[in-house]
Amino acid sequence: MLGSFVVCDLETTGLSPRQDEIIEIGMALVENGEVAASYHSLVRPSQKLPVSIRRLTGIDDQMLASCPELPEVLPRALEFLGGYPLVGHNVGFDKSFLEEAAGPLKNQSYDTLELARVVLPFSPGFSLSALCRFLGIKNEKEHRSLSDVLATVELYGKLVEALKRLDTRVILQVTAFLSQAGSSWVKPLSGALKDLTGGAAQKGNGEPAVCAIPELSRPEQYNVKTAPAETSFLPEFEDLPSLFEAKGRLALNLADYEYRPQQEQMVRAVSSALTGRKYLLMEAGTGTGKSIAYLIPALHWALTRGERVVVSTRTINLQEQLWSKDIPGLLGALAWPCKAALVKGRSNYLCLRRWSGVQAAANSRPEEASFYARVQVWAAATAAGDRSELNISSFEQDYWSNICSDSENCLGTLCRWFKGQCYVTKAHRAAEAANLIITNHSLLFSDIRMENKVLPDYGPLVIDEAHHLEDAATEQLGRQVSWGAVRRWTGIVSRLLGQPDILVPSADFEMWRQTRQEARNALALLIRDAQLFFESARVLVVSRASSNNQGTDRRTLRIRRTGLEN
Repeated sequence: MLGSFVVCDLETTGLSPRQDEIIEIGMALVENGEVAASYHSLVRPSQKLPVSIRRLTGIDDQMLASCPELPEVLPRALEFLGGYPLVGHNVGFDKSFLEEAAGPLKNQSYDTLELARVVLPFSPGFSLSALCRFLGIKNEKEHRSLSDVLATVELYGKLVEALKRLDTRVILQVTAFLSQAGSSWVKPLSGALKDLTGGAAQKGNGEPAVCAIPELSRPEQYNVKTAPAETSFLPEFEDLPSLFEAKGRLALNLADYEYRPQQEQMVRAVSSALTGRKYLLMEAGTGTGKSIAYLIPALHWALTRGERVVVSTRTINLQEQLWSKDIPGLLGALAWPCKAALVKGRSNYLCLRRWSGVQAAANSRPEEASFYARVQVWAAATAAGDRSELNISSFEQDYWSNICSDSENCLGTLCRWFKGQCYVTKAHRAAEAANLIITNHSLLFSDIRMENKVLPDYGPLVIDEAHHLEDAATEQLGRQVSWGAVRRWTGIVSRLLGQPDILVPSADFEMWRQTRQEARNALALLIRDAQLFFESARVLVVSRASSNNQGTDRRTLRIRRTGLEN
């Protein structure tokens, strides 16, 4: 990777290089992976520090009162930087402030934030502080320049270590994507690849590349949770409330357990509803511990009666709480022989066939290619292919739609990856083998709409967050069209129309050229008319919407055949 370079971090009064000022500069010269020299200085600004900056950095106006101003500090900092490559976490921010003060810098810059997002796709966050926690890097004074610089030096070293553990085919494909993205990391990655392969790197054979990454970066099998190997006998159904007693099994085996008499009452009510095969509507206040109170009777019913139980939630937070905390805690405390599965809609999973097509296309736009570089490392290591592992941003959703599974593009049993590797198939098999399924309201209604072809057969149904059920039913059982969806579809069509001409037989080339141009013209008219339609609809809804919707982001207008009615 990089030989000698300077790591830089600045603290400033704000985010704008033109309006805000530098208040602290930290730099470290790194040679052969070790800090050879460092530079640090506080800088007195011409304005008082904002309260938010004082709280963030711990720097106050009194500390800066006797410090030199930037014109005194900048020459020494630039001399220290010299002609070395500039490395930093979100380095563009620091470089923009230096260039605002000193003019354009010729130094090549390398962003550890960009590299971390590619090399460590399973990290829960990519800020410097989040990565330090994830990798066990000590940063004694966060948001202080020199401390952040030293943390970034260590971060860079760990990123290089993680990179060296990747399969060479993965590095090769990542380098190709980053080249399309115009990334400065292409040259260092190419050098690292030559070092790892002795200059003999070859392209892969089209199969998904497998990589070895640090264990702390690899999540557990995401779709299935099972009880410990040693299991205990199940109590009788009527004895379930005793598990919740102050000296019961949960108190003895569940960390941070707190006895709540309301839980006992709820368990009795849920158990009675199950045995009587009745509907139960229950409202439980905050702090009741309702999740555990319905999970235990549900698990017991599934194990003793042989009927699969489905638990449906509305929010991701509750789903993650059930999946990551409540269910593992209960299975560990009770040691019941139970399997639980998390089931999501197919668009949450990577489609290996579509992903293989993207890898081979090599014609992605810069932002899109940057996202695919992240996907490349993740796809080679993920056990579940679940997009939630990737922390996809809203603008990256369009790119994900090009590689996720969907019913229209699925080849089913004809797909080469169907039997052994398809993530949707794995999720379905896990659900079929499970006693308890955790899903969401949207998928629950999708199952209803698809005549129970989405979820496996089940008996009792627990609907948590039931006050959101009507909204979920409206979304899934109704029909929706949005400007975003139209843009995604037209983007796909546009890319298809841009496929290489070499695929067309020479005898038909003129017909192909003419037909493609006609299609492009029709697509341009469609985009123009669709944009006009949605803008007109927006104006109409805003002007005619009910007064109850005024001042909110969501507005509703009901349109009937006889005319407009609020």
